[in-house]
Amino acid sequence: MIILSTQLSTIYDNFLKQIDDEIMVFMNEKFGEQFIEDLLLSYLKGAIAKFKTYEKGIHLVPPTEDSSGYIQEDLSQKEINILVMGMITIWLNPKIFCEDKLKQAITDGDYNRLSSANMLSKLLNLKEYADDYFRAEMIEYSYGDDFEGFY
Repeated sequence: MIILSTQLSTIYDNFLKQIDDEIMVFMNEKFGEQFIEDLLLSYLKGAIAKFKTYEKGIHLVPPTEDSSGYIQEDLSQKEINILVMGMITIWLNPKIFCEDKLKQAITDGDYNRLSSANMLSKLLNLKEYADDYFRAEMIEYSYGDDFEGFY
């Protein structure tokens, strides 16, 4: 009996191709690969928790010294894409919270004059888009392959 699974590296690769985050490169150089792996794993765990329309359950086997980690189920590309979108929504949170702290620390006039004046608004719009896209993908997934959209 062949048991199929999905390697975490497959999901991580899909995630990293969707984002352009120079901070990840910096963190990898400064803190090492294990730090990045732990960060990606936390994003994935959050996405799994949010992926409620996957009825079979996702069984995550974290990395060990002997294994690079995997999900016990053989996920389709569609399912991987939904998890990746969930990871993106979680990845955006600290960026928004950090920018929000900056806005709280200075006056509105100073904030509007700074080069990052519109960054929070843009990040919030991006987060809203990512959340909406993630929800739409889960809804579409829950209807199965026969779903042709709403008329």
